Amino acid sequence: LIALLFLLLGYLLLLSCDKEKNYFLYDRNSGRNISPDHLRFSMICEKMNMYISVNFENSEKLWLGDAWLEGDRFGANGEYRALVALKMLYDLADHDLEAEWLYFAEAAESVVSNLCMALNRCGERNLAQKLMYIRQSCGSEVTPLRSLLLGNKKYLANKMVGIVRNNIEWYYYT
Repeated sequence: LIALLFLLLGYLLLLSCDKEKNYFLYDRNSGRNISPDHLRFSMICEKMNMYISVNFENSEKLWLGDAWLEGDRFGANGEYRALVALKMLYDLADHDLEAEWLYFAEAAESVVSNLCMALNRCGERNLAQKLMYIRQSCGSEVTPLRSLLLGNKKYLANKMVGIVRNNIEWYYYT
């Protein structure tokens, strides 16, 4: 009986001590990684807000600067590139502010191109094509972009959750 209690205690200690932290799973309050099954969009959104503010200052810099050319800011293997692109689009729809919709219209062609390449790499070829079409045919008119993103806001959120859950091993650090 005592041996069984020691085994149980050892198992509980093993569970409570994560050897590696995961950017999306790590809970600062408990000092442990949570289960990927408990990961929600709100948690990913909060972590991506922090990631963008630490690495790029804010999303406006991503739209209007040359941050897309600095590959190391997107992780050692570019693992955050698609998430940053999706978060940028999600934020446009979530905030729904005229000044922010204009980020897309005023962004350099290279910014939109890099954003669309990131979307292509995560399987969002159709969305990337629609964005390029809107960019090339609508100029500064943001109504088609607004309609597209507002209609797909939930889809963008679910896509980010899917990327993180399906590739959780990409986000470990020691």
